[in-house]
Amino acid sequence: MFWDYYLLFQNIAVFSLVGFSFLLVYIRFHRWMSLGTSFFLVAISIQLYICFNIFFDEIWTRNFTIKYVVNFPLFISAYKSSICVLIIYGALAGKVDLFQMLIISIISLLFFTLN
Repeated sequence: MFWDYYLLFQNIAVFSLVGFSFLLVYIRFHRWMSLGTSFFLVAISIQLYICFNIFFDEIWTRNFTIKYVVNFPLFISAYKSSICVLIIYGALAGKVDLFQMLIISIISLLFFTLN
């Protein structure tokens, strides 16, 4: 059980961090910026997805607790949401700066979690 989730988590993490981050390196003027921005967006989107998921789960179930369970399926879903943010970043690379991309990623993660 643990190893199945761990292998899936590891594959998705490598896919999102290495695959999408180095996919944008081909842009001549944005090589290092795209790599750093991709890593930053993955880190922020994982944290935001976990916060949004716990928040909306507590609102819909009306079960307000102090103790939260963060496990591998939640991390796998968080990495899937970060892949969604990286796809958006791939379309907008070079057109928006880091702050604008952060605002876009917050809005897209909000709707990703609601979906």
